[in-house]
Amino acid sequence: MQTTPTLDFSRFISGSPTDKLKFAKDLIGAEREFGIAALQFHPIRGWTMTAAQNYGEALFGLPEKRRDEFIVSGANGRVGYTPPGREKAVEHAEADLKMRWSVCEDPEKNVWPDELPGFRGASLQMHQEARACAEIVLAALELGLDLPKNALVELLKNGDSQLHYVSYFTLNGVSGPFRRAPSTDRCLITIQPGSAAEGMVVETRRRPEEPVGANRNEILVSVGDQLARLTDGFLPATRYGLKRPANGAKMTYGMPFLARGPFLG
Repeated sequence: MQTTPTLDFSRFISGSPTDKLKFAKDLIGAEREFGIAALQFHPIRGWTMTAAQNYGEALFGLPEKRRDEFIVSGANGRVGYTPPGREKAVEHAEADLKMRWSVCEDPEKNVWPDELPGFRGASLQMHQEARACAEIVLAALELGLDLPKNALVELLKNGDSQLHYVSYFTLNGVSGPFRRAPSTDRCLITIQPGSAAEGMVVETRRRPEEPVGANRNEILVSVGDQLARLTDGFLPATRYGLKRPANGAKMTYGMPFLARGPFLG
């Protein structure tokens, strides 16, 4: 049974003042109780998301040596390619079973393989629409938290929000239930396609591993470390992981957008 709270985002986008406040309170309640919310009728267009996801899958189909040419020295994974074995949760000795490609806020800093000529346009469009969506989510949180208007939205102006393409994989001989060990994101909020829910679990007040449920037409919104710090833990940072798929799939894909403020470096 799906337990992930599902909310109608149009209530805030085009609803009455009463509708907006009710949505804002419901969103805060979902994040506090469950750690993540699925939003219906969001403003990210379906074709934008599909195009970006398709290019992301094609990207990881490039030869390993070619991908390695896009490891950007000194970027700390903020831009370009991050190969397997580089990322792990703080409490875990083993690296996550994933590789990643990151698109940052400054178009001039990003890198693009010539083999995928449409990748740049699809990625920048996805980044733009996800960032606009994040601004609306943050505006709702401002209302629900009784903060001044733009108190959270303004933080994005001096941050570096990133769109990540992630490929999760299986390695022979590597045991353990997770491809991404449970951890939090260093951002204000994270927005992900509903398809990312497959295998995802969150730590809630009720259970250490609560399965996440959403459909492909929804987006998932979770709280990052930055927002948890700003609210003194009233909105706790969402701790989530990705389990190995039950169907034994060798590779699965994710496309999280991390809406970031300026103060974590």
